[in-house]
Parts: sequence; C-alpha cells; structure tokens
Amino acid sequence: MPTSLLGTEGEDDPLKDGEHVAVTILLRPTVVGGAFPEDPVHAMGLPYRIANAPKGFPGESNLIVLVGAKIHAEWGEKFHTVTADFSRVRVSAELGVSLRQVMQLTAECLRQNLQRPGRVPIKVIWKVPPGMEDLVGGLPKKI
Repeated sequence: MPTSLLGTEGEDDPLKDGEHVAVTILLRPTVVGGAFPEDPVHAMGLPYRIANAPKGFPGESNLIVLVGAKIHAEWGEKFHTVTADFSRVRVSAELGVSLRQVMQLTAECLRQNLQRPGRVPIKVIWKVPPGMEDLVGGLPKKI
C-alpha cells in the first residue's frame, strides 16, 4: 500500500524518479479470504497505523485513506475492473506529496498486487476532481 512516512525520519524514492519523499510502498501482509481481485484491492484501501508507533505519531499512514480516495474492484468474465476514485480527495501540503504522486503510487501498488501473467486483464478506471483530468495521463488503463 502507498504509505506515508510522516512522523518517521524516513524518505524513499518509491516511483524511481529521483525524487525522495516521505512516502514508500509498504508490503503489508494481509490475510485475504475472498475473491480476486476484489479483496486484495479492498485491503489496499484499509486504514493503517505503523506498528509500535510512539505517542503523538500520526494515527493514519495509508495515503489512500489520508487523501480520502476510494478504491474497489469488480470481478468480470472477460476482464476485471478496478475503480480508483480520487474525485473527492484532499491533499494537504503537510503530506509532502502531490495528488499525482499519490495516484502514481496507487497505480504501482495495483501493479504489484494484481499483475500476474496469464490472468484475466484488469481495466483501471481513474476518477479525478473536475478540471484535473490531466492527472490521468500516464497512469495505467489496464494491468
């Protein structure tokens, strides 16, 4: 999941673009007892607090949750669909990343969680705030 490192001393370059920011992609083990791709995508959008965080540490670290985005998947016969709804998000300057970066990180997490050779293709629908349609350029439409 795309994870904020605010409250830690950490920085990472999770998009491999040379820009170090206080976010990373966290490999969080989650027991998924249901369907593919619905449950892995649902797990990506669950609240997360860094374990053993000291008092005063941010109460939420999942960037999808922090910005108020919603992400869900639907199973299909010919293709599956993931809807990444960023249409009502709020990205504060304190977060240290832009909305585009959060969306890019989400795309990378989707790729890491869902891309498997030989599986049914997964269509990705990106929803953005009105007037910000240019954010979708460069994001995957299929995984």
